[in-house]
Amino acid sequence: MKFPITLAFSLLALFGNISRAERPNIVVFLSDDHTWRDSSLYGSTEIQTPHMERVASAGMTFDRAYVNSPSCAPARAALLTGLYPARSGAEANHSRPRADIKKLPAYFQQLGYEVVSFGKVGHYRQTPEYGFDLARHFGYHEDVAVPNAIKWLRERDSDKPLCLLVGTNWPHVPWPTDSDEFAADELQVPPTHVDNPTTREWRSRYLAAVRTMDNELGQVYDAAREKFGDNFIFLHTSDHGAQWPFGKWNLYEDGIRCSLIVTWPGNIKPAMRSSAMVSWMDILPTLVEMAGGEAPQTIDGRSFLPVLRGETESHRDSIFTTHSGDGNNNVFPIRSVRTADGWKYIRNLHPEFLFTSHVTGHPSDSGYWRSWLQSAVTDSKARDRVLAYQRRPAEELYQLKDDAWEVTNLIDDPAHAARVNELSERLDAWMAQTKDPQQVFGVPKEIAAKEKPDIITVFINPADAGDPKFETTAANDGTQLPPNQFVNPIGEGADPWVVRDPNANRYLWCFSEGNRAIAIHTSQRLTSLGTKHIVWQAPDSGPVSQQVWAPELHLLDGKWHIYFAASNGKNENHLAYVLVSDDTDPLGNYTLHGPLETGDRAGEPIWAIDMTILEHQGKRYALWSGWDEPGSDRQYLYAAAMKSPTEIIPPRVRICSNDDYPWEFTENGGRGRGLNEAPQVLITDRHTFVLYSCGASWLPTYKVGRLHLNGDNPLDPGSWTKHDKPVFESTETTFGLGHSCFVPSPDASELWHVFHAKRDREPGWRRAVFVQPMEIGHRGFPRFSQPVRPGVPLNRPAGEPQPARGKLPFIAPLDVKDTQLAFWNPYGHHQFIAFEEDGLNLGRVPDAPINDYRSGEKVMLDVKVPDDLSIAVSIDFLDDAQARDAGILFRTTGPSVGYDAQRGYFVGLVPKTELVIFGIMDGNNWRELARARTSIDVTKPQLLRVEIRGDDFTAFHNEKKILTTRDGTYSSGAVGLRVVNTHARFNAIRIE
Repeated sequence: MKFPITLAFSLLALFGNISRAERPNIVVFLSDDHTWRDSSLYGSTEIQTPHMERVASAGMTFDRAYVNSPSCAPARAALLTGLYPARSGAEANHSRPRADIKKLPAYFQQLGYEVVSFGKVGHYRQTPEYGFDLARHFGYHEDVAVPNAIKWLRERDSDKPLCLLVGTNWPHVPWPTDSDEFAADELQVPPTHVDNPTTREWRSRYLAAVRTMDNELGQVYDAAREKFGDNFIFLHTSDHGAQWPFGKWNLYEDGIRCSLIVTWPGNIKPAMRSSAMVSWMDILPTLVEMAGGEAPQTIDGRSFLPVLRGETESHRDSIFTTHSGDGNNNVFPIRSVRTADGWKYIRNLHPEFLFTSHVTGHPSDSGYWRSWLQSAVTDSKARDRVLAYQRRPAEELYQLKDDAWEVTNLIDDPAHAARVNELSERLDAWMAQTKDPQQVFGVPKEIAAKEKPDIITVFINPADAGDPKFETTAANDGTQLPPNQFVNPIGEGADPWVVRDPNANRYLWCFSEGNRAIAIHTSQRLTSLGTKHIVWQAPDSGPVSQQVWAPELHLLDGKWHIYFAASNGKNENHLAYVLVSDDTDPLGNYTLHGPLETGDRAGEPIWAIDMTILEHQGKRYALWSGWDEPGSDRQYLYAAAMKSPTEIIPPRVRICSNDDYPWEFTENGGRGRGLNEAPQVLITDRHTFVLYSCGASWLPTYKVGRLHLNGDNPLDPGSWTKHDKPVFESTETTFGLGHSCFVPSPDASELWHVFHAKRDREPGWRRAVFVQPMEIGHRGFPRFSQPVRPGVPLNRPAGEPQPARGKLPFIAPLDVKDTQLAFWNPYGHHQFIAFEEDGLNLGRVPDAPINDYRSGEKVMLDVKVPDDLSIAVSIDFLDDAQARDAGILFRTTGPSVGYDAQRGYFVGLVPKTELVIFGIMDGNNWRELARARTSIDVTKPQLLRVEIRGDDFTAFHNEKKILTTRDGTYSSGAVGLRVVNTHARFNAIRIE
């Protein structure tokens, strides 16, 4: 006979341990990144979710269910442990609960269940650590999980009760591109979003992903009914809101509120809705109790079985939530309390941090964000939304009954002061109870102190890690940059190669020096090239005397190796060579080996450039760009095994074609010829890639493609898969991109992308070096944002040291014997800047310049100096009465390659017009502040001195006071020396 529903529950509560055969089977279906509003079950008119509605018609729908943290790992840890994140140890995303904590599988295994998971149940590869009897297909977007779970369920043959958890990765990004089902013009853009065509396009893609999730939900539900009849509990919920602004990673309702449906034929009345507030932590004890066990009392979760029984309409009077961060993408700790009567109090523990996330930093997943920034230029509502997302106050208060989208912060309303105090005290008590450490996980991005949102007019930076920077007219607004920021380009040159020195706290930059030598620059920073050291000079004649290209420095078998290409002056004779250090010193002596065997048989090397090294599964391989036959001028990517760092084992293997896609050709539209070169290896924790440059290096269309090693043998072309689109290509402002390399930040917490870009759109090879951050995605694939625009401020690499405070007076003779050369960073063409026996030569054009261009050559002192000081230097114009400016930069920030590519002041001598001039630069433009006549004798060195006191500046020429001026734009910064279209020699700088 069948008991009435209430009696059945009473018997369960009375007897507790029912027999194994009587225990209900349990199936839990978890969706990923699904905002509860975005389903017809919860009121959406944009998308019908018939399977959610069908499941809901068989059981109870909760209208106020909440996760405990709005990111994947801590949310799922709370579900599977019943503990708050601070108590389980799983606080930041990707973190794990402590190993000693009892987890969901153990509870059900003790009740006689087989406990199985398919898909994303724990956080990807953490899933097996929870102790499931079987865990499969838990990788990122391993979308076979659902059909394989259904297949396994149908084929299962066991008399043990089953607890099956199935996790889909939908609607987690990347969202489908096929979204024709949804008419973008008819969508209802949430009031927290910027309504523009791009948002609507991406919203249609998101809804297509929701549709996939709903279909999979229906398939799992039907399979469970088919297998178990009425003897099963089915629960569907989502781990948090979707990856939209104010959703995932946020404690607003769209981040923490989730769908929740529970069915149990014969035990839960059909088509019921509950307004009881329940937490994801409560699911574990509820299911345990439904299975006939005793709900654990030592966890934070509380069974809501009485709600399911219909015995009560309430459960919790408060929901406490927490967010800590998601790696360096998102470092912004938040806590909140949400009450049953509709109030939400949010505390942002560090409002000085900028709120960033994958939304702001990963265009491939959130391609609408750039459009939001562009809309913000002319649309004040869009600007308000952008700033509200990234800049948070210390506290927020919302009345959800009247403000369902949480757009009106009532924190400063005196009428609610008592409520703020009460909620703040409740939050304090909860944080103390859970022993919340309030830890900052990762490296935060702080809001620049002098940003002025009220003057936003022109969008400038679609790819600077999400910081909403704008400008008034150009790439720079004249704002003094804080010490933790820099701008690109950081140096002149092409084919950049940089590595961390494992034996010293420095970077080693390797460049061709005028196509006739190889230089290694040493710098503690990734944002400046530092001091140049010539380590090898080409002979005057012979096969390696000219066209020294693309040197790369590798530490192999305990010695340094520099791979490079060289010829006798004729490009058709380019071959690959390697220099080997005599000892472990990268700046010491080297011995030349080669040419290397880059042909199809031993003893017949063929044209080769851009050689690099791949180490894979204990073996070493050479990769390079070569011609398919002598004289052909057809460039492909080749690989060969290596016997030693100086020996290649022929034959070579062409690892891919150079014309699979039109964008690989030298001219747009698939015209010209395919051309692949500059292979660079990038190895992540899961994959091996080769990033290569393609097209014409002399044109603005040069770009970067990607090969993925998906087999075990790099010498098998079938082991390489080419991505069908470029991964890094030009914009209107940064173009001719290529020859990438990849290097960690000084503290190894970040990965940085180093590349060159053209200086102008005319055909040619005048280039400069850029550095910008990049990331590796969840699946181990590289994520490249758009190339940064010249002059745009970026945060310095994590762990990069600040300039040391200099000991005054600072006196330097400025020649190669000076031990303080390491204090200077150059900005300008490498052939135009030289520390020599006679002093620092700036602007000297060599007899045979390579890809030369003028750029206001300068060197900056890498020493922190006081704001008020005196600077003097000797300047020799070398008998040139027509010489232009040469002088002193001070209070300078953001120096880069370019005439006025710095923010600060300049005082200079101009022999051509016999003037002393004072001026100010905003990073892009020059404005004169004052000038005065003087007599300049170019046959002898001239002494220039400037005294800086507050906003008052005084210039002295040969110790005669010439002029004074006043300006308050910049208050601090670095000191440097600069010329403008002239050659001058500097000596004996003195700062005091």
